[in-house]
Amino acid sequence: MKPLTIKQPYNPTGTAGLPIEEWIEMTPSQQAQAHLTLMQATARKWAGVQWRESMGVPATVVGDAQTLLKLCDEALNAIRDGDQSAMLFAMNATAQAAELNRWVAIDKALELSNAATAPRSSGGGATAGRRQKEAHNRCEEIAAMYLEMESKDKRDRASLIAERLGLTPRSVRRHLKKAGIR
Repeated sequence: MKPLTIKQPYNPTGTAGLPIEEWIEMTPSQQAQAHLTLMQATARKWAGVQWRESMGVPATVVGDAQTLLKLCDEALNAIRDGDQSAMLFAMNATAQAAELNRWVAIDKALELSNAATAPRSSGGGATAGRRQKEAHNRCEEIAAMYLEMESKDKRDRASLIAERLGLTPRSVRRHLKKAGIR
């Protein structure tokens, strides 16, 4: 069984998509700026769309993304201006990104739960219809073969047909009865 993964809009851990060598050489404020830039790009992608149910995410994601975009802008401006409260803005943006991830995860979990509890009998309808058609066709085929064998004794016809088709004589007799011949 494959492991189940839920793709989150933003992962606040890691190297913000940068190679580890570059990440190690960065100062903490540069690392925060890299994370905020990545969050901002992700939020811009989500905030710029008109929500539709076919998107597969709850409607709150778009609103949360718009809020996250504003918080990222404020935090990045504060870092660029050298403001002491820049980390506070960054923490607010990270909390908003976590909220966005939470909504997406809740929605995916509900979707998986609904799929797991859905009735499973829906797949048998097509197979049943196909088998009924096959049985009807076989019944017609057996009836035609029975009527063609006028020269043979009636008692032997069912066993001869069964031998040709690989069925039991009893099955052939049942098909003949359904066809109204016997």
